[in-house]
Amino acid sequence: MARFLSHTKTNGFAKIDFGRMRTLRTLRFVPSWPVIGLIIFYLYLGAHLLSSSTGLLKLSEMKKQKAELQTRLEMVKQKREIVENKAKRLRATSLDLDMLDEQVRAILNLSYPNEMVIWLDENP
Repeated sequence: MARFLSHTKTNGFAKIDFGRMRTLRTLRFVPSWPVIGLIIFYLYLGAHLLSSSTGLLKLSEMKKQKAELQTRLEMVKQKREIVENKAKRLRATSLDLDMLDEQVRAILNLSYPNEMVIWLDENP
């Protein structure tokens, strides 16, 4: 407002140049409805970018879940290899008699009369 004050004073009051103030009023930014609509639309998209089910806030949670599932997958692969190895040793083409004897004794709870069986598992 100080720019618009004139240097001449009359009766102790400064003269105000209202002509220059009118030109500044016309230069003000007046948003139109399409601009307001675009701003609201971009805010809507930004909110969904952050908080949707696949948004940025869920990204860290999904990374943790991926790591947990990777470790679980590795454990399942190891168990599968163990089972496949046992099944391979019980096939007729490559029958392992010791493995067969061990499986029969464990499943049927059998032993020879002169043997002593010590179970290491809680549930034989």
